Amino acid sequence: MTWDIYIWICLSFMILSLGWPFTAWIINHYNLEVKNKWVCNYFKTSLELNNLPLFLKNEKWKLLIVYYLTAFLTSITYIGYSFLIPNSEYFFIIHMILITVLYLISLTLIIVIFIRFKNKIKSIKFHSKNQTHKYFVDNFQKSEKTQYQNFKLLNQNDGKISVYNSPFQLNQKIFQKKLKKTALNNSASEFEIFLNYLRANANFIHRIYDKKEIIIFVNGKQIALEQLEFILIENFKYMMQNAKK
Repeated sequence: MTWDIYIWICLSFMILSLGWPFTAWIINHYNLEVKNKWVCNYFKTSLELNNLPLFLKNEKWKLLIVYYLTAFLTSITYIGYSFLIPNSEYFFIIHMILITVLYLISLTLIIVIFIRFKNKIKSIKFHSKNQTHKYFVDNFQKSEKTQYQNFKLLNQNDGKISVYNSPFQLNQKIFQKKLKKTALNNSASEFEIFLNYLRANANFIHRIYDKKEIIIFVNGKQIALEQLEFILIENFKYMMQNAKK
């Protein structure tokens, strides 16, 4: 084996071993942004956020398991690279020392990030199913009948349908099907679907929030972006009410 090949092996291991902790951090940072910050930012007027159970108890484990999975993948990577060079090779001892040091650095990073993340989510309240059920009954199941409001995202300069319109419309159809499925076989709680609906739409709103070239029309009338949150909430109520029919 030449030095060139060995250097490429070491570089690839370094990228993978140090990339796993960074990936875990990115995933959970994004999860918290969508599940907490963006929902609060873009639905703060239409919902009572102080009473809204934004996180379910089972989601805490889902957030933390990312780090266990990362440690597992890092270990698998280390074991795999340990067998790349035969122990008869001149590079073997150097190789094992180097990848072991990188492996330990990677594990240390995972532990540090895990501890910091665990401390960060201590301020987050994770709600039980009973708490979410009460909120949902009080705010949705007891609400008056609503009408579905069709909306479109257009380009201001040419009046054509915006590329951002399709994700919103597809999202409405996806959650409508999920609600119907829940109504038929009770495969998931309506509140969990509602939370995912909020998060998905908060993600879409975030993408277009600063794009002034996009205009929104509801039933032929132009509305401000800030009003879209009310439309989305009312549409969910309508889809939920009609899923039971």
